[in-house]
Amino acid sequence: MKKKILILTVSKKAATYSKDASMYGIQVDTIFKRKNILIKSICKVDRLLGTNLARLFFNTWKNILNEYQDVILVAHPDSVQVTQYINHTYPKIKVHIWYNNPVNKEVNPAKFKETDSTIYSFDLKDSQKYNLQYVNQYIDLKPIREVLDKQNDTNVLYDLIFIGRSKGRLPQLLKYKKLFDGAQFKTYYHIVASDEDRFYQDYTFENEISYQKMLMLQSQSRAILDVLQDGQYGTTLRPLEALFMKKKLITNNVNIDKEDFYHPNNIYILTERTTIQDLIEFMELDFQKIHRNITEKYTFKGWVDCIVK
Repeated sequence: MKKKILILTVSKKAATYSKDASMYGIQVDTIFKRKNILIKSICKVDRLLGTNLARLFFNTWKNILNEYQDVILVAHPDSVQVTQYINHTYPKIKVHIWYNNPVNKEVNPAKFKETDSTIYSFDLKDSQKYNLQYVNQYIDLKPIREVLDKQNDTNVLYDLIFIGRSKGRLPQLLKYKKLFDGAQFKTYYHIVASDEDRFYQDYTFENEISYQKMLMLQSQSRAILDVLQDGQYGTTLRPLEALFMKKKLITNNVNIDKEDFYHPNNIYILTERTTIQDLIEFMELDFQKIHRNITEKYTFKGWVDCIVK
């Protein structure tokens, strides 16, 4: 019998709210239908007192929970209470916790180790540090295909593009911008402010855009810029977007050459020794197609297959 799998995430806007899931008969839902001020307050009380009143406000998935054999939860403080609820109500269901962000940006894994669950991380160093199981990052292909179907060579407007929240990276991004300007690259930066950016009064930040809009803009560039947050070592979505959109990638991830999808024609690693000429020569190299046997593991299906055995 084929296993029935449920994926729970915090928002329909989250990357983990997979658009590809329905193709494989996998249900995706949010933990709460709508997390208003009341529910946020109850969740805080639960964490302080060790109670689980939040269960009364879980989305409708809890009414059919008995139909599933496996539940994958994105790592979040709310996911602790969900895991406790599943363990207590349906102890035979296997619960899998997925860290798709650095651990230091999310809930402490120790909270889940008090539950009956298996914990995974996209970041190899976090996996080693916190004794978690490593599973590579994945990406939905449906949104990418929708964008590529509308793309043609005349759509290319930029040499290099960065879209994302600053997350403390603004000084680094601006430093790289000077290097790209020196190479006479036509760059497009769409930087959305993070909480810590209130100190930058002299930089004009952009408004947040949808993921589909971001992919559309990236399709108009020859290359994508990927800049890791401090303390991050795992592969982000940007390299995977570049991989499946057949775009070049410029990144400061010095470990990316260890990934099986790495090819020096496709990916350039920024270091203190990078020169303008290095970047110009890299952009002139022909993009090399990566074999499907490799790319398959970075799809939604490949990711699920690694978690649910």
